[in-house]
Amino acid sequence: MPPSALHWRGLATHQPPAVHQRTMARRFRGTRVGREDNPLSGHLWDHVCMLDNRIAEFGKEQRELVRRMAKGFSEINAKFDDINAKLGNYR
Repeated sequence: MPPSALHWRGLATHQPPAVHQRTMARRFRGTRVGREDNPLSGHLWDHVCMLDNRIAEFGKEQRELVRRMAKGFSEINAKFDDINAKLGNYR
């Protein structure tokens, strides 16, 4: 696949892709825009791959956020357990 038009214009990001570059799926190639004789085929596939990368990055960010929230909740629960233990001593 030729490099994307964004790459030649200097607009491509230099971050490694979140997911591996996929080859054009038969399902995409079978469509009107995905045929080899369509000059936009490669360009459109570049956009499909960019969207794949964005979705994968978003998933990574969401997993990290959930992990941090779970850690925060466990710390809060530990503090409440501490407080309840101290209050139990005063009863």
